Parts: sequence; C-alpha cells; structure tokens
Amino acid sequence: MSRSSRRRHAVISWRIATRAGLLQAADCDEQSAIATGAGDEHDSTAACPLGSFGRDYQLSRASAVHGVSGIVAQLVTPFTADATVDTSLMRSLIDRMITAGVHAIELLGTTSESAYLEPAEWQQIAATCTEHVAGRVPLVLDVSGATTAVTVERVHFAEQLGVTAILVSPMPFWRLSESELLQHFATVADAAAVPVMVGNDPIATGIDLPPDFLLDLVFEVGNITMIKEAGSSHQRMHQFAELAGSAFSLFSGNDMQLLHGYHAGAIGWCTAAPSLVPEPAIRLWQLLKSHSLYAAANLFYRLIPLFATIAGHSQPAAIKSGLRTLGIEAGDPRLPQQPLDEISSTELAELITGIRSR
Repeated sequence: MSRSSRRRHAVISWRIATRAGLLQAADCDEQSAIATGAGDEHDSTAACPLGSFGRDYQLSRASAVHGVSGIVAQLVTPFTADATVDTSLMRSLIDRMITAGVHAIELLGTTSESAYLEPAEWQQIAATCTEHVAGRVPLVLDVSGATTAVTVERVHFAEQLGVTAILVSPMPFWRLSESELLQHFATVADAAAVPVMVGNDPIATGIDLPPDFLLDLVFEVGNITMIKEAGSSHQRMHQFAELAGSAFSLFSGNDMQLLHGYHAGAIGWCTAAPSLVPEPAIRLWQLLKSHSLYAAANLFYRLIPLFATIAGHSQPAAIKSGLRTLGIEAGDPRLPQQPLDEISSTELAELITGIRSR
C-alpha cells in the first residue's frame, strides 16, 4: 500500500473507531495520525494511548460464566454432488477452524441451512460434529425449530450429545406476538439444562426482537444467559449495555457492527468470516482484546468490503462460493437458495485473494 493510501486508511480507521466509541477524540490526534502515517498494526498502540478509558471499559465487560466467548465460528453444511450431507468434509471444516484458533463453533443455524435439512440429517450433523469436536472448543448448537415441541425435542437431543450451549431463534413462518414468543423461549429454556443463547437475526428470520423484549427474557427466564444480536442498528448494542449492565453476555452477530458490539460489551463474535479469512478475523479479535483499538479499526476497515459482500447475499451461498475459491468444494446451497452468480463469485474471490495476500 502506498504511503498516501496508508494515511487515508489511517484517517478513516480513526473515524470508524471514534464513531463506534472505541476511542475518545482526546486520546488520538487525527493530525498526528496523518503526519506519521499511523495505522500499521506494529505502531498503532503507541499512536493511540487508551489511558484509563481502556481499563474502565474492560472492567464493565460481563464474564463468560457459560464457557462461550471469543470468535464463535459459524459453519456451513457441506453437500456432495448428489446433495447429501458430506460428513467427512464437515469434520475437516471443524478441524480447520479449531486449528486456525477460533474459540468456539456454532452449528445448525441459518449459515448451516438448518431449515432445509431433513430431521434425520439435522440429527446426523449434530451427532457427527459433537463427537468430532470432542470438547476441544465449546460447541453451540442451534436448536431452533418451527414449533415449540420440535425445538424442545432438539434441546433434549443436544443435551444427550453433550453440547456446551444451545442457540434459539424465532422461526419465520407466522408473525408471533411478544407473549407467544415469550412463552416459546421460556418453554425451551425451562427444558434445557445447558445455558441458552437467544438469537436476534432479523435479516435471516424476518423477525426483529426488540431490546426490551430480549431483556425481559433474560430477567424472567433464568437459564437464558446469552444474547446474539445480529441486527443492523449499532444503537441496539448500546441499549443492552445501558439497560442491563452485566446481567447477560452479549455476542455480536453482525460483522458490520462488530466494533459497536465490542464497545457495548460483547464478549464474543458469532461469524462465518473465519471460514474465508481465518487469520485476519482472529487477528481482529485479538487486537480488540489487547486494546490495540486503533489497529483493530484499521484491520476492520480492510475487511468491510468482504463483510458487506457476504451480507449482501445468502450467507450459505456466499461462504460456499468463497470456500470454492480456496479449493474447498462444499457444494451449492439447497434449493430454493441459489449459488452466487459468476459476477458475484468473481468479486468475492478477488476480495478474499486481496485480503489473504496482505
């Protein structure tokens, strides 16, 4: 990268971090950043001292009493040429993520195309992957079903397997009232002996759970200890911090909102990005955790085009197209989903190649 480009990126990264609340204007002199060309990871900490702000902020972060924190890698379900589940490749994908250094695995959510799996396939994947993870990292299993009864049945199956925690999100069939959703989540949580994460992913489910409703769940249902917020509004993240403090653990489920989520107290990042760029994704989280916030914002800025491209398509289709670029054939998403078109696949491949070449 040229010196002028590096300076431009440094300024933009500084603005991203400041707007997200990660840095205070008094802590970083923008003119100094421009003059020194700051923004490279090796000198970013010196350019932006955090002082007491960083220490006070860290003290407000909730503890992961449920055993799940850090990068929670969301995996696709690979299919063979005849559209059956490729359990062998599924094991390889798990090994690849654990070797890369992710902190936990999330399976059978929207990224895994759970809604398009037959019941026997769902159980096959859950059993195969739990056995293969073998406690090397925490495993979060999405048990969301079309009915409360199906979801509870999956809860019992997941607990027999020995998963670390379960994830429950509303299913997009008929718009449920808040009282109906409350009863559903409470019934599922009451049936679970393991910690429960509630997911809000309005882009995938079409249902947006308001922060006050989610907080009611936390306070009224004792076993709900985690919230995964995948909405597109950064203000929601800060609402959680203001209203609930450390009553639960917050996870950022939207790559584009990661900086805001971390500033609001998120202890984890649920993301499929490590499947395509494992080293940069893990490095980004490490920078946040080590308070190298200026460098984190700079790296985040570099990853934004990839995050935006993934978010602009069906996530299973985007991740599978990206894996194909890396020489990993996970098949196409199941109908009615379509694979990425040639133009989108080329764009995604160029982004991955550019990030990996840095």
